Amino acid sequence: MLIVCGRDRTEQSLPPRREEMARLACPSQVVKNHDLLCCISLRFFAAMITERILTPIVSFVVAGTCLAVPAAAGETYGLCGKNREADMQGLAIMSMHGPWEVTLGPGYVVTNGVALPHPGSEKPEIAHIEEHDGHFTLTPQGESGGVVLGISAVGPDEKDWRFENKPHLPEGTRILPGARIPDLPFDQNTIEQEANCPMNELPRYIGTGAATIEGVTMNFTYRLVMVNYSELVGNQEVTGTANGHPYVERRTVRMTKMDESVD
Repeated sequence: MLIVCGRDRTEQSLPPRREEMARLACPSQVVKNHDLLCCISLRFFAAMITERILTPIVSFVVAGTCLAVPAAAGETYGLCGKNREADMQGLAIMSMHGPWEVTLGPGYVVTNGVALPHPGSEKPEIAHIEEHDGHFTLTPQGESGGVVLGISAVGPDEKDWRFENKPHLPEGTRILPGARIPDLPFDQNTIEQEANCPMNELPRYIGTGAATIEGVTMNFTYRLVMVNYSELVGNQEVTGTANGHPYVERRTVRMTKMDESVD
C-alpha cells in the first residue's frame, strides 16, 4: 500500500502489518491525496499499533484526526449526510470561493401555455464565487455580463428535490407542433451514482438574482447539489414577464471549480 502525501505526492510504503492497520484507519479515498500532517499521523498510528503501544481506542482517535482533513477537489468523501445548514455553510466557506466554469444544458421555455425547446449553451461561461461575512455571491465574468446571484445553503424547511431527465412541464402545457423538448443530460439517479449518496443527503444550495433587460423581467433561481468538492450540479429556473406575457425557463446547470489562478 502506498500513502500519497502532500502536494509533492511523496510515496511511502508500509510493512504488511502496518499496512493492514493503516487501511483499517482510513479508507483508500481518504489515504489518497492527503496532506503531510495526515500522512504522518497515519504512519505514527500504524507503527504504534503494531508495537502495541497504542490501544485500539486511542488509535481510532488518531485516525479521526486524519478523517477530519478536507478531501481533495473532485472527491466525494465526507459529503454524504452533510445536509444540515451549519454543515453546508462550513463546506461553502471551505471550498466554494474562486472561479467556476458554468455550463448551461438544454431545457425548455413555456409561455402562453406553449413549450419550446431551449438549446444548451455553445460554450461554458466563467463565474466567480466570493464570500463576505458568510454571504456568497456568484458573479459572471467577461464582457457579456450577466446576473449576480446570492447563494445560500437551503434552510431546514426546504423540501426534498427531485431531478428527472424527462422535462416536467407545467400542467396544461402543449408542445409547439413539430418541436421536441430535449431530454436533460442528467437526473437524480445520475447524481446519486456519481456521489454514491442519496441526492437530498448531499449539501444543497440555492442561488437567486433578478434583472430587467429591455423591458423583460428575469428572476433567476439556481438549485445546486454539491456532488464533490469541485462540482455543483442542478438546474436553472428563470421566471418573468416579456411583452406582458409570463414565462418560465428551465435548464440544467453544471459548475466545475477552476484553478485559483484564473481571474
